[in-house]
Amino acid sequence: RLGLSEAQLQKVVVALPSTLALSFESNIEPSLAKLQARLGLSEAQLQKVVVALPSTLALSFESNIEPSLAKLQARLGLSEAQLQKVVVTLPSVLGYSFESNIEPSLAKLQARLGLSEVQLQKVVVALPQVLSYSFESNIEPSLAKLQARLGLSEAQLQKMVVAKPSTLAYSFESNIEPSLAKLQARLRLSEAQLQKMVVATPAVLGYSFESNIEPSLAKLQARLRLSEAQLQKVVVALPSVLALSFESNIEPSLSKLQTRLGLSEAQLQKVVVALPSVLGYSFESNLSPKLDFLERELALPLEVLRERVLRRPALLGYSQAKRYQPRLKVCCAMGVAPIIVIDRITLTDVRFNASIGL
Repeated sequence: RLGLSEAQLQKVVVALPSTLALSFESNIEPSLAKLQARLGLSEAQLQKVVVALPSTLALSFESNIEPSLAKLQARLGLSEAQLQKVVVTLPSVLGYSFESNIEPSLAKLQARLGLSEVQLQKVVVALPQVLSYSFESNIEPSLAKLQARLGLSEAQLQKMVVAKPSTLAYSFESNIEPSLAKLQARLRLSEAQLQKMVVATPAVLGYSFESNIEPSLAKLQARLRLSEAQLQKVVVALPSVLALSFESNIEPSLSKLQTRLGLSEAQLQKVVVALPSVLGYSFESNLSPKLDFLERELALPLEVLRERVLRRPALLGYSQAKRYQPRLKVCCAMGVAPIIVIDRITLTDVRFNASIGL
């Protein structure tokens, strides 16, 4: 019925010897069928649940399983798919008392972080294991240590956990603190800079310094020939760069930008140091169309476009649809030279319009 291996069958029987006293036709099969139908489980998922929690076979579907599932689903406003995900990820949830275990833990977590119902749901769906953690022994101590280490406000702590629920699964002593210390030392970050980076990119708490962070920093630094100070500036300005793959994201974009504008290594470095966010832009959907637009609509030769970008790298950061196109349209209507669009790019819309007599 469950496609069990010999080892899995042994595990189930050793964990629940009373299985041998249950009637397959009268007890086991009906319960399995109801559980499978209730959660829309595949054969593999049903097997996983039973192997992880053999006592499922002894639980009454009507008296135990269904009431618990209904309460959990109602409490968190879960869809059928979300409920399935929670149970398949954490089969032991079927053995928890909703009133004695689940609800108190949810209430404490929600109160501690000031979570809305939607945020609480998001955290549990992303990390079903949180339902198995002791609030007093695991969750609260970890939150307190993380908050103290980074000097986080309540709002910042909440933001981090909602953005990266798996933060609740990390050991502060074994995972979080060592990674923070290494990152801080590598980039010579102040406490404020470290806080800013982690709040902006909570996922960094889950990265291995040795396997992920350090190799990425080394490659970026070597590619752009950055000094330690320049590397720090780039990462502090764009913490999400730590989440980007050098091979798949950063290097291809840098190479395409460098080729498109005919930049030297020194010029490419200058652009990135002045505008670190350029590392997060898609070349195909952002930079390339923007450069084509400026070159074509402003009738700029490549060498002039390159000179303008080098003089003001921030030109690459302005929106084509919201900044360049509307202003070019106004300039054309007023009979003003289109080049003014980039010469006065830093002005607000009101000041720009006033500067051309509108």
